Amino acid sequence: MKYFIYLSILFSLTAVLYSCGSSQSSTDTPLATVTSTTVPTTTTTSTTTTTTSGWTEQDMTWAGTPKPVTSTCTIITPEGTYRQYFTGTGGIWTDTSTNGLDWTAPVFTGVSSSGATNPSVICLKNGTFLMIYGVQVPLSSTERLYRATSNDGINFTFQGGPYVGGAVLTGEADDFVSVPDLIYINDTTLRMYYVYGATTSRIYSATSTDNGATWTKEGEISISGSYGGQTNDPDVVLISGTTYKLYFTTPPAGTSIGSLRLRRASSTDGRSFSLESGDIVDPSGSVTSILDPDVVPVSGTAKYRCYYGTEPAGTLHSILSP
Repeated sequence: MKYFIYLSILFSLTAVLYSCGSSQSSTDTPLATVTSTTVPTTTTTSTTTTTTSGWTEQDMTWAGTPKPVTSTCTIITPEGTYRQYFTGTGGIWTDTSTNGLDWTAPVFTGVSSSGATNPSVICLKNGTFLMIYGVQVPLSSTERLYRATSNDGINFTFQGGPYVGGAVLTGEADDFVSVPDLIYINDTTLRMYYVYGATTSRIYSATSTDNGATWTKEGEISISGSYGGQTNDPDVVLISGTTYKLYFTTPPAGTSIGSLRLRRASSTDGRSFSLESGDIVDPSGSVTSILDPDVVPVSGTAKYRCYYGTEPAGTLHSILSP
């Protein structure tokens, strides 16, 4: 997500009380397009969207505050519950749902760094939980990635990394890395997709074999096809261990920045992707950009649910694949 969009989201969260990775296998579903027409402002998400290719928007409810706006990470716990992580008052919060639509009152995770945002959480093979999250310094356009761990997926403890301030990943010429998304690519290796660059943003990846304590950068991924001048907000689903589906936001082809829409690309190696045809969600009306896809399998089905936010900030949306 572009830097100026981050600032707008953070300011909106303050006013209202202020990727995620999963390697679960499921049958793939076809691409579809949803066009957003309004920005909902109540506790239940609006259903006034136009579906043109099969994805359908669903209502959601929240039992308490703060409520998620965007940059969520949703996992399915070992017990089969949906657990969602998001930025709220004072840091990172989490809530749960049995159906992915009706959410309990949120609880604080203990991640309270000033500027903490964009959490990605994964359940490790040893049964503990890893969170990688960003910390922004707005005036210097800086964001670095940090690590926290938990035994229960609720209460997290900061774990210092090898870079400045205990970060586990930083940028180079442009000290801005953001929007992490975690998946397992085999039984021992994590891959993290992330955005590098505050303005000319691109999706990069890195791997870890020590549960996220250290990372080896792999460089920018490739996406063949026609799209805009940025690639943002990666969320990757690994299907049956062989096919990677990358959900991301990008301007329309021929546009360098802004008017972000949700697209999807496919890969067999997780590094070289081919763009699929059509947008999944387009901005329209008062919505100027689509932000931060968060895709999770729907338990007991071959379908996927995608949560996403908007610019200007509104209520979190949910759409269901065919």
